[in-house]
Amino acid sequence: MEDTKIVVVGCGFAGLLQGALLSSKSKVIMLEKESHIGGLFYIIDNNGIPIYTGAHCIGGISEQGIWKQCFDILGLKMEDYFYEIDNLSISVKNNIYKLPIKLELLKSKLMEMFPEEKKIDDFFSLLFQYNKAFTDNDSNELKKMFCRLVNLTFDDLLSEYFTSDLIKILLLSYIPAYAGIGLKGNAFTAVSLLVTYSMGTAYVKNENNALIDKLKEIILENNGEFYLNSEVSKIIENENKYIVEYEYKKEQVYQQECEHVVLACFPQKLL
Repeated sequence: MEDTKIVVVGCGFAGLLQGALLSSKSKVIMLEKESHIGGLFYIIDNNGIPIYTGAHCIGGISEQGIWKQCFDILGLKMEDYFYEIDNLSISVKNNIYKLPIKLELLKSKLMEMFPEEKKIDDFFSLLFQYNKAFTDNDSNELKKMFCRLVNLTFDDLLSEYFTSDLIKILLLSYIPAYAGIGLKGNAFTAVSLLVTYSMGTAYVKNENNALIDKLKEIILENNGEFYLNSEVSKIIENENKYIVEYEYKKEQVYQQECEHVVLACFPQKLL
């Protein structure tokens, strides 16, 4: 077993970004169970027609957000890979509502649209509090947020502040459809997504694979290594180090010793 500093499990966007950031400081081994990197960020080229396998829109893109900090460290420009969205157009019962993405502008717009709703300012104070916790990576505030919301539905939370069903539907529209969160969904998940996307939302430029390829290039330039078709089956702690066991093409089992493991994958099986 070759001694390695860090093993990153999962080569989706999150894993690649972590690998690129860490590879300038340590030896990095990237493990991916699929035959390609990119995860839900990957685009298949079908005779010149791009087929999105998952995300093509990213929340939390802003000058103050963590994405900007990561890109600055890597020497990448956000504007080369993303273009920001200013507004959402929401259709409700054949009516189109054009609302701003950013929280402060959204609050002002809703106060203008719903003068009878007296707790809009209170609700957005809550969102700004959570926004700051995300931006500052404040674990204590995030824990408080979790405890406050985890046993509520999104509808329960909104009903504390609003009487109008329309305003609830409009706020629900800020949660990405792929998340599958409705009004009866968990309030913690719903608010996390609402806050993240209202911090700034952007589409990916030049197709997703350009950014994937760039992150891979950075990792390889820093002597990182990629192992595809390699599904992690076990992680063992051993005298302040870890042994990562993985199956190559479900045929042969390998072990990799390292000092740290980064899980950028769905961890249910490992847990």
